[in-house]
Amino acid sequence: MAITPRKLADGRTVYWISFRHNGERVFERVGFDLRAAERLHEKRKAERKAGTFVADRVSPLIKNGQWFARYLPTRTNRAAELDRNSVRDHVLSREWFRLLGVAATRPRDIERLVKEIRAAGVLGEKSITNVMSVVSQAFKRAVFEEIRSDNPCAALPKGTLKRNTSKRRVPYLRAEVRQLLACEDVLPSSRVWNHLAFYTGMREGEICGRRWRDWKRDEQPLGLLHVHSQYDDQPLKTDDQDGARPRFVPVHPVLAAVLTEWWETGFELVHCRRPREEDFIVPGMANRGARNISRSGAYTAFQRSLEAAKVENRTVHSTRHTFISVARSGTNRHDLVERITHNAKGTTLDDYTHEEWESLCEIVTGVDYTVDRRVVSRLILAPTQGLETRSESTHQLEIPGNPEERRDRVALDFPEGSGGNQGGVDASRRSAEEREQAWQRVMAALGGRSVGVMATGEVLVRRRGRKETRNAG
Repeated sequence: MAITPRKLADGRTVYWISFRHNGERVFERVGFDLRAAERLHEKRKAERKAGTFVADRVSPLIKNGQWFARYLPTRTNRAAELDRNSVRDHVLSREWFRLLGVAATRPRDIERLVKEIRAAGVLGEKSITNVMSVVSQAFKRAVFEEIRSDNPCAALPKGTLKRNTSKRRVPYLRAEVRQLLACEDVLPSSRVWNHLAFYTGMREGEICGRRWRDWKRDEQPLGLLHVHSQYDDQPLKTDDQDGARPRFVPVHPVLAAVLTEWWETGFELVHCRRPREEDFIVPGMANRGARNISRSGAYTAFQRSLEAAKVENRTVHSTRHTFISVARSGTNRHDLVERITHNAKGTTLDDYTHEEWESLCEIVTGVDYTVDRRVVSRLILAPTQGLETRSESTHQLEIPGNPEERRDRVALDFPEGSGGNQGGVDASRRSAEEREQAWQRVMAALGGRSVGVMATGEVLVRRRGRKETRNAG
């Protein structure tokens, strides 16, 4: 046994005691007091002689590879397995770092590690930051265990890790969505997956984790999807230790038709068996669809769908942004759109009032990829007398400009010979049939909401008693 002094960078001397136990060298940090080191030295000598000593202390000479092998299994966070794999593949795969002592690791070594991982070109900047976060936490634990006195990751120069690298995702154009969903060269299972993405706004993992039992077909006015898990029944991304935070997404009529066809015929044709309630809606191809499609499998299938439809890749997550963008374009109740796409408040179906659920269904029904946004903005009925009586509870949608410009902006494109023109027509010259046709076109363009137009050019829209103002342009 021996007392070993080690001089720190700040000039102080820290004392360790060292001895061999069961054939291994054991080191134990004492502190800066030589007398305390001598007392502990005598105590450990007596314990060894009596056979009561238990070696549970870490050697200050431990290598990074040994230390990470000891530290990583202690992580209990949700992504612990992913963290272990990332550190194994991108950090401990470098022999120079693995064999470097924990106490001997310096900030320059960490900077070198970051540069090598970045130069490999396998991980993006966000993933590099996540991996180095695990490395930093390992060294923090080493400080706690008194293996070293500081965290070398904390001394990295500013900008070494590029934390804010997320780019603003661009939604898909409605024409691109139509082209993708209508493409006949897309596999049937991918077609269902794509419809789930664009008509629910769910995250990739949430789509892969949906089972048939999550689809409640009998709810009114629309069916619903219970979103409470993701891949392999793992908790949702926004769940925490306080409990699960599920949400309920209304099922768009177009999506309901696709799911019904997939349930009745498509699933059996692809997987050679009838679907069961406990099956995933879009399972993987292995084991006859017994497990959900993996993250990489879903990504690869989506890329192949884009290639088949000749649509530019805007990332899988952009499908979520597309749904939110289209849903918001039809309403100013952005709080309701958030309730459909986010589960932060953790409400359940029982907490929804009938009126609230109908409002959510109305927003989902208004998601229409068949008409481009610019076309919808032009389909505003020209000044017409009598239609204002159709609205029982209305609000005003102001159209900017003087009366002459207003008539030019809101005139409908009536067929030739119908008595209409592009500059606005006299309502008395229109037949009841022409007025009804114009009314139906506006109703179809605005998702079935009641619309009335005053002779002054003011457009009145029925919104279930709620008042809101929007520009027609």
